[in-house]
Amino acid sequence: MRKLAVIVPFVLITIGAYAQNKVNDSLRQALKLAKEDTAKVNLLNSLGFNYFWNSTDSCLMYSRQALKLARTINYPSGIAASENNICFAFSVLGNYPQALDYGIKSIELWKKLNNPDALTEAYNGIAVCYREQGNYKKSLDYVHVALDFAKSAKVSPYWYYVTCDVATTLYARTGQLDSALYFAHRVDAKTLNTSGITYALGSIYFQKNDHRLALQYFRKTIALAGQSNTKIDILDAYNGMARLYFKEDRTDSAIYYSELVLSQKWGKTYPAGVFRAANMLADIYEKRGVTDSTLKYLKLTIALKDSLYSSQKVREAGNIDFNNQLQQQELTQQQNKAQTRLVLISLTGGVFTLLVIGFMQRRGNRQKQKAYLLLQKQKQETDVQKEKAEKTLEELKTTQNQLIQSAKMASLGELTAGIAHEIQNPLNFVNNFSDVSVELVDEMQNELKNGDKDEAIEISEDIKQNLEKIRHHGKRADAIVKGMLQHSQSSSGTKEPTNINELADNYMRLAYQGLLSKDKNFMAELVTHFDDKLPKVNVIPQDIGRVMLNLFNNAFYAAKQKTAGQSYKPEISVTTSTKNGQVFIQVKDNGIGIPDAIKEKIMQPFFTTKPTGEGTGLGLSLSYDIVVKGHGGSIKVDTQEGEFTEFIVGLPLNG
Repeated sequence: MRKLAVIVPFVLITIGAYAQNKVNDSLRQALKLAKEDTAKVNLLNSLGFNYFWNSTDSCLMYSRQALKLARTINYPSGIAASENNICFAFSVLGNYPQALDYGIKSIELWKKLNNPDALTEAYNGIAVCYREQGNYKKSLDYVHVALDFAKSAKVSPYWYYVTCDVATTLYARTGQLDSALYFAHRVDAKTLNTSGITYALGSIYFQKNDHRLALQYFRKTIALAGQSNTKIDILDAYNGMARLYFKEDRTDSAIYYSELVLSQKWGKTYPAGVFRAANMLADIYEKRGVTDSTLKYLKLTIALKDSLYSSQKVREAGNIDFNNQLQQQELTQQQNKAQTRLVLISLTGGVFTLLVIGFMQRRGNRQKQKAYLLLQKQKQETDVQKEKAEKTLEELKTTQNQLIQSAKMASLGELTAGIAHEIQNPLNFVNNFSDVSVELVDEMQNELKNGDKDEAIEISEDIKQNLEKIRHHGKRADAIVKGMLQHSQSSSGTKEPTNINELADNYMRLAYQGLLSKDKNFMAELVTHFDDKLPKVNVIPQDIGRVMLNLFNNAFYAAKQKTAGQSYKPEISVTTSTKNGQVFIQVKDNGIGIPDAIKEKIMQPFFTTKPTGEGTGLGLSLSYDIVVKGHGGSIKVDTQEGEFTEFIVGLPLNG
């Protein structure tokens, strides 16, 4: 398994190297044809940036060529980009004073050019330089400068994620694991899915003693780095796995991965990674008691440490940082002097201006007095007009309220008359059959007293029929009352994204099954034309389902009415579609249709085309309120008497 875990990353490394080599080959071909201008500087910098991750020496070579040409043709952006590349290259090669020198120059130039993205990258370059030489406090200062700048300036999200990546690695190295994880989770994997962030996560979980998860991230680092040919991260991942196996006392595996770092030809371009591997091997062989191997790797460690962290380099880096601080202080002092000079000039100009203004004011006072009197007169006239306007507005509001109240009372009277008319019919039947039943009961009692049981039984049958009719008309009155309650109450449902196709299909079949339970001989063809790409719509499913059930019931009723004495095949269809930000549901039947004379009335409460006792006339009115008032939609009807009826419901996509 260990061999397979190593072979797969090497295959990915080969593929990644091949892909990047193709890119670099294309850039080199373009470089041969380029003139000595800004385009050539950009090509050289692109090559330098590409080689940074796998051949730091080449990165340095191309970036220096770019810097030389950019200075010759006076191309500031090219100079700043070259200096930033060189800063990164020297940081990896362990030449920290040179890295700081070029990084600081790059920052100053990008400030003048006012390039927020490039300036954020330059701050990250200095942070990486301090991080690699172990000055974590300074590194953290620059990371936070980069983060603050990325948040406040117009910096693209990519460079914010890069800064979070640098912050993650820095906090992981300092053992501040919660902070490291915080910044790791700020990185958008779709925008910046790098081997650097996965290595940092591996290091974090290693320190948390979650070796299983740490190993997964180290292996993922090798895979991602192989795809992008980022050789620096491959060495870091090998070192991370060596540390993990050493802690688990699996020293053979630790030796294997440490020696794998030392065996890479390109390892010399990343001395910090080689230093960690040599130091690990020295610790392992010391633990095993193998003196000669311990001494061998200890010498290599000391040599690399002197190369990377010698006191001379530390002094040089400190001097560069100190000089930079002095320059910043001098710049601040110059700015303060300039501001003081500007203030003095402003004060002098202000005094002169005040004298001129004073002279002008004296001259203008008389004119102001005249203007003031004129304005006072105009103000009085305006106040009178304002008072009249306010009075007129109050009268208009009163009239408007009276009109609204009149309209409400008229609507209430119309509704009350409709309710009284509709409910009176079943109540009349109930009262009439009740009176007849009372008389029949008296007759039945007389027949029983006379001993005529047969006649009494016949009378009881009549009473039973009367009671059935009383129950029938009582249920009809109950249905009218329930319909009225549904019509009057506002829905308490919550809007939610709903699949209209599924809702329509379910309620079509529900209505059909309900009809078949009453009339098993009725047969109709159900046709659906659903838009497969129909998005979910923000509606109250129960309310829209009630609308659909009502429309389908009406469609089946219309189709059934046409079957009597005619040879035709009933067909009910439903179609869904989207247009102009709305979803449309079309319910169509080939039934009896609606006459033009009553088409405008079908949405009115209590209006129905069904025979007495079969409908309350509240279904379409309730549907109209749900669609139009409850969802801001529309409901229309297209019909031809004796041919078809089609209801078209429109619902806004966003609810």
